[in-house]
This record gives sequence, C-alpha cells and structure tokens, in this order.
Amino acid sequence: MTLAMCLPHILYGVGAFVAKWLLSDVFVYIASDVPLLECITVFGPTFHTVVAVQRYQHLCNVHRKLYANDPLVVEDDSPPCEDNERRGVDNYDPTMTKIQLKKEEKKSNAHLQKLLRYWIIYGLVISFGKLLIMLPLVCRLVSKIEDNMIRQLLLVMFVWLRYLPLPSSKQMGKTFGKHARLYSTNTIDIVYCNLVQPFLLPLANVTEGRKQTRGMIEFFLAHKALRAEGKEQIVHVVTEGLALLPACITLLMPSMFTAYGCVYVGGFVSTANSAKCDDAIVKNDKKAAFISDDDPKLLQLRMLRVRWLRYWCVYVNVLFLLARADSILAWIPLSTHATLILLVWLQLPAFGGAPLLYDILVTEMSGFGIIEPDESFDAEKTLTMRLLNRMSTSGFEKEKNDDVGHEVEIDDAESLHSSRSNKDGIPLEKRAVMESSEERETPTIMESAAITN
Repeated sequence: MTLAMCLPHILYGVGAFVAKWLLSDVFVYIASDVPLLECITVFGPTFHTVVAVQRYQHLCNVHRKLYANDPLVVEDDSPPCEDNERRGVDNYDPTMTKIQLKKEEKKSNAHLQKLLRYWIIYGLVISFGKLLIMLPLVCRLVSKIEDNMIRQLLLVMFVWLRYLPLPSSKQMGKTFGKHARLYSTNTIDIVYCNLVQPFLLPLANVTEGRKQTRGMIEFFLAHKALRAEGKEQIVHVVTEGLALLPACITLLMPSMFTAYGCVYVGGFVSTANSAKCDDAIVKNDKKAAFISDDDPKLLQLRMLRVRWLRYWCVYVNVLFLLARADSILAWIPLSTHATLILLVWLQLPAFGGAPLLYDILVTEMSGFGIIEPDESFDAEKTLTMRLLNRMSTSGFEKEKNDDVGHEVEIDDAESLHSSRSNKDGIPLEKRAVMESSEERETPTIMESAAITN
C-alpha cells in the first residue's frame, strides 16, 4: 500500500532525471533563461491567493446576508488594522442557499489552507537557502554549485510540489478502503505535515506570552501609566514584537549580522506564526464539527489566516524586487538595515504595512485586468494611472512653458523693433535705406587717395 502511494513520486523523479539526461540544453534553457521558475513559485501562487481571498470575502458577505441574526464578524481583541480585512465584496448572490454556502465555504477554506501551507514551505526553502549562503563555512561548498543547477533543482521541486497529479480522495477510497484517510492526496500536505510542521511548531512558541503581556499592561492601566484607548494595539505590538526582538538587536550591528536578522524576520518568524495559525485552525475545525462552524474563535483564526496570506503575497513580491536590485543595494550604505526595518513594518499588524501594499497590489492587478475588479474599483486611483497622469501633466506644463517662453521672445523682438523704428520718428525700413545710401555716398580710402593724386 505504501509503495503504491509512493509510485507517482518515484515516476516523477525518474521522468525528471531522464528529461535532464536526454534534453540537457533545453532543460537548462527553461530553468535559467526563461522566468518559468518565478512564474511557478511567485507570480502564479500570488494570483491564486488574491483570487481565493476575494472569494472568501464574497462568501463572508453572503454569510452576513443569509445569517442576519448570527453575524459573521464578532467582537474580539484584534488590532485596529485588521478591521479592513473584514470587508467583503459587495456582490451578493440571492440564489445561494445555506447548504450551498456551507459547501462553498468548505471548499474555500480548504483552498486557503493549501495556499498558506505552500507559502510556508516556500518561505522556509528560501530562508534556508539564504542562511546557507551566509554561513562562513557552508558558503564555500554552496559556491561550488552553479546557479543554473540550483535553479534546475528548484524548478523540479516546485513543479513536483504544485503540479504532480495524484489520485483523488474518492479514487483512493475505492482502492484502499478505510485506510485511505491515512494518506494525503496533496503533495503540499505530505511535505508540510511530515517535514515542515514538526520543525516550525516548536519555533512558534517564541511568540507565546500574550497573557503575561496583557497582565503587565493591566497593571500599568491600573496605575494610570497608560491610556485604555490604545491597550489592544499595545498588546498586539508587544506580543508580536517580542518574537522580532532578536532581529531588532542586529540593527545596532554591522550589515553582516543584520542580514541574519532579515532572514529571521522575513522567513522563520513569519513561517512559524503561519504554521501556528494553521495548526490552531485544524484543531478548532475538529471541535467545530461537534459544536458549530460559526464558532467565534474559529472565525477569528480564519481571519488571521487571511491576514497571513496577504502578508505572503506582499512579502514574496518585495523579496523578488529586492533580489533584482541586489547589485544596486550593495553600493548603498545601511541598505541591509533599511531592508530589516521594511520587513518589520510589513509583519507587525499595528503598522499596517502589508495591508497597505496588498491593497495597492490588488488595485494594480484589477487595473491591468488580471483579476476581476469589484464595484468600487476606480481605474484613476491605480498607481499606474497616477504616474501616467503626472507624467502627462508635467509634459503638458513643459510644453506650455516653452510656448510661453517663445511668445515672450517674440514680444521682446517686436518691442525692440518698435523701439528702434520710433527712434527720431523714422521707421526702421526708411532708416535702413538711408544708412545704405550714406554708405554708398561716402568714398572709401582708396577712392580718396585716387582723387588726391
């Protein structure tokens, strides 16, 4: 039974080896010279994540309309910046029944879980790769491996991770019977549950301490050292900032050590918190099967998953741009420190960095027609249209200033012409004729000498 489940993975590995052996040049060209790896690992998952989040928001809106007496949004102690994440798409499907809504919500949650687990795996792979390059002894061994070979390995791995066809759960049930539930039909789930989750969950315990932090803040509130209005925001900043404290210390160190802080914040802390969120959702899903799918704690965790999905969409694209500008940033002083500050700004929800850039990303994708825009979309508000309007406005003003300057020059010439013509009351044309006639009447030096002789 285990061999039968491993057979698709074995066949894929053999097929990739044969393709590399027979079509070596084509394989190198596809992996190195064509941005296929970026499309598979970054751009494609970003598109699917944005669409899935919009679909989930639409279902949340439908849920609010169908369950007017049982609202989806509940009062919790979430930070103020997450209120923007609760707005759903204003489209409402009146034909959707409650049973259909439950099925659609189940599919949407399963899709979001798959996407979050993919981003966790991707972030962990990229973080370990950067860490190996920065380690003094290991970097010598890694430097001997060509970049083309690394890209080929990553391409084979992520194609296997995302696109390997596996039998569906129904087909597995027919084949393996009651033992089918012990096996996953998704490669991402196989890698995540067996390799990634056991490593990340212990790391996520670093962020524990919410109760102790809240108790300390309550103590300061009792002594009127803090205001009650900003209590929740302070709680979230302190609890989530504790995990970032080791990286923030590297801001006082040289760039060589700050680079480790960037990997820690962007890779390990975010993947650990995302894995902790996914594990909490799985545990509460099992409880909700006996209680209710609308458990407030479960709904809060699902909104937290949406927040992390938005963060990953922004983070991977920012990471892609920073990698392309690496040769330029290497010449800029304190660029590594600025990168660490940027990553902290993206991750802490109190700053609202990731939601801000995510809204810009969604607006630009809607403007270019990549995703379907909502009813409130305005093309003039996109960053691209603003830049084009500013460039066209500046160009128009420059042409206008050139025309005004040309008109001023013409006016100056005409005024000079009129001033010269009005001198002594003699027009300019008549003056020119008089001067030419005087020149003809005045004898030259040679003519004067000849007359004298």
